[in-house]
Amino acid sequence: MKNRFIHLIISVTMVASTLAVIQSSVLPETATAQTAVDGPADTDAEFLVCGRVFSDPHAFWPSPAQTPGKSPFAKGSAACAQHDFLAHGDMVSGMEYLESLYPDFVDFQKLEEDYGDGRDCATTTDADAMCSAGLPQLGADGVTRSRSDLYMVRLTDERVTADKKLFTFPLSIHGIEAAGREAGVRAAEDLAVWGYCEAVAAGNLADNGLTDCALEGAIPHPLMETLVSSVTAGQALAQSEIYLVFANPDGWRRGDPENGVRSFQRYNGNGVDMNRDWPTEGFTFRPYTPWSEPETRSFGEAMQSISDTWDGGIDLHGQNIDRAFSFTLMGASQRDFAKNQRILQTVKGAYEDAENRLAWSSLIKPNDASGDDPRMYGVQWGTVWDTIDYTVTGSLGDWIDSPIGLGADGIDNEMSFSHLYNCGTGTCYLADNEQLHVDGNKSLIYAMVNFTLLPEDDHFEVPGDKVGYVLDDTVLSSAGAPPPPDYTGFPQQPGTNGIQLDVNNNWTYGFDVLGPNDGYYNGGIVGTATMTNLGGVSGSSLNSLVIEQYRGGESDPDPLSTSCGSEDDWQTVNEYFNQSVVYAQGGQAVHANSPLPGPWRICLTGDEVNLATSPVASLDVDFTPEAAWADPGQVAYDDVTNMNFFAELAPFMDPGQLEAIDPDDVLTGSIDLSEYRSIVIADDPFPGY
Repeated sequence: MKNRFIHLIISVTMVASTLAVIQSSVLPETATAQTAVDGPADTDAEFLVCGRVFSDPHAFWPSPAQTPGKSPFAKGSAACAQHDFLAHGDMVSGMEYLESLYPDFVDFQKLEEDYGDGRDCATTTDADAMCSAGLPQLGADGVTRSRSDLYMVRLTDERVTADKKLFTFPLSIHGIEAAGREAGVRAAEDLAVWGYCEAVAAGNLADNGLTDCALEGAIPHPLMETLVSSVTAGQALAQSEIYLVFANPDGWRRGDPENGVRSFQRYNGNGVDMNRDWPTEGFTFRPYTPWSEPETRSFGEAMQSISDTWDGGIDLHGQNIDRAFSFTLMGASQRDFAKNQRILQTVKGAYEDAENRLAWSSLIKPNDASGDDPRMYGVQWGTVWDTIDYTVTGSLGDWIDSPIGLGADGIDNEMSFSHLYNCGTGTCYLADNEQLHVDGNKSLIYAMVNFTLLPEDDHFEVPGDKVGYVLDDTVLSSAGAPPPPDYTGFPQQPGTNGIQLDVNNNWTYGFDVLGPNDGYYNGGIVGTATMTNLGGVSGSSLNSLVIEQYRGGESDPDPLSTSCGSEDDWQTVNEYFNQSVVYAQGGQAVHANSPLPGPWRICLTGDEVNLATSPVASLDVDFTPEAAWADPGQVAYDDVTNMNFFAELAPFMDPGQLEAIDPDDVLTGSIDLSEYRSIVIADDPFPGY
């Protein structure tokens, strides 16, 4: 109890400090900014003033030229320049209006209506609804959830019915990283406006009487505004369907002005990092449970229902600050030569375009500048580990790239000044930084679409008639673990909701998992806790939710007699992965798979933040019909060999040019090695010797 009390003081102090920072946040560049339209121009009258629905931070129209030191690529009227982060509700109203302006090019989709059963996310409690987890509130009436609709916007020329390339661009899956969504809405408007203006100029579409195409520059408008090699926006929309995914409404809404306490959140309302929640081939980090969250499952199922194979996608993130403003990250997947070349073409094209787009900023130095120059490089690109030394499982970018996901050309991107950097809560709006985010992310989106439509030759040129590689016929295999028994038809045991965790029960809930002998089969357990919070902000991010199974010899153990993690007879099965206390999340979730019948418990461990007699958390325990994820040991394989590299490369070389060389033939002299222009040795050059 003594330690609990000391931690109580520290935790309450942290919450008070956090709220003080939130309440004192200022907008250094824009505190006195006045605009003709506050937020998106979502009426005809406002649009006529602004010229764009989503005006840029550096908007300068109707002036024919931009002010020095500001972005010449900015769009919209100076009277409507953006001076605060776009609120979630404003995105919805703006997108609905954009769709009304350009119905042939914009399809704003609500997942429950377009892919689900039409349920109202504001009122439904269905776990399978295509809605957000919901910002949690814990008060006198128990737990309530403010759930949000899930949205995507589809951009294409609806008048063209031919097969099209498919692209997805998830925006700000970490809600505190606003760069993606701030750029995404403006990229959507670029594409719609330019496609519309191109069609009107060609006489193929009626003028809507509102859009001034003369403000948009050259029509047809090149997608890559700074490069010679570019399709037009109209061509891109005729040949593509481009989906922008608003991936984390809970984390976004926690930083909106309507929330009162403005603090954008990395996680969803359950406190789960959704960029660790996607199915992964091979190893999965145990504290994460792929598709455990309604957002990831809903967006994943919606995209796979559109097609099981896509062409490209970039997951757009933010970071604090680093040696480069933007890191473009290639994933770790196994890919053939053609796919690798396509990804490199996109990455290098975006790199070239971004150097031009970002050159207006005094923060950015050219890519050939000296390392001693104190400014930041605009963009660096490479693999995830050689740029930011970052390895995770369950990321959305990897799922986009993976054959168990979308099978597309998948890339991730991290962009500086879009994280806790902004006042520690992500809410301080600096116009210059946000314009950099808009310009930089447009480079990525447009480059992916443009270079996929203008692919390079993917033939692998190698000198010589014959090239050989020494064959290592070693193949790794595993029979895998046996699947759990099939109890099809058995129901899951009923769950329990609204369990209060407090000092009286040692912040612990004990329960028995039932099994087939009791008439039940449980594929998994899900424990979801909601902590006391204000607007979804809570100091109990100092705690961690733990689930344990009793492995001792007592027939009726007391789960409250000890704390989780302190007793050998209780085995920790899983623990909520709490990345940092600074995110101040109001919810946590923990999962266990294929639970054996017997005693179990869920505890809240760490530093409690409430007075000793008040509730700390409200816990819901539910049972699921299937295991939540497949551990690597459960997956059988019989084809793991580095020789697959050569098998996948051969189709991109001249027919018959690449040959396997048996090491036995080399040892016996039955092969003339001089026939080969080059010989490649991989792994063990003489396997078995």
